[in-house]
Amino acid sequence: MLNLTNNTQSITTELIPDTQLLWLLRDELQLTATKFCCGQGQCGYCQVGQLMSASALLKYNKQPSTQDIEQAMSCNICRCGTYQ
Repeated sequence: MLNLTNNTQSITTELIPDTQLLWLLRDELQLTATKFCCGQGQCGYCQVGQLMSASALLKYNKQPSTQDIEQAMSCNICRCGTYQ
């Protein structure tokens, strides 16, 4: 038996031994925003930061150079290791 809280909602569920928490969240609890990192840049952790950084850059610099882009995008954190 597993007890957890998600967005202030208490949840109690059976957990089959060796089941990854990710599969419980996605398959049983239907929390599909939780992603599996396959090593191909699909975890999604950094996407919001990348979009915000790119938008801010283009708001103030309509034609950025490669160096401008690299500098603006360098602060994003990639958890799966696909992006530098």
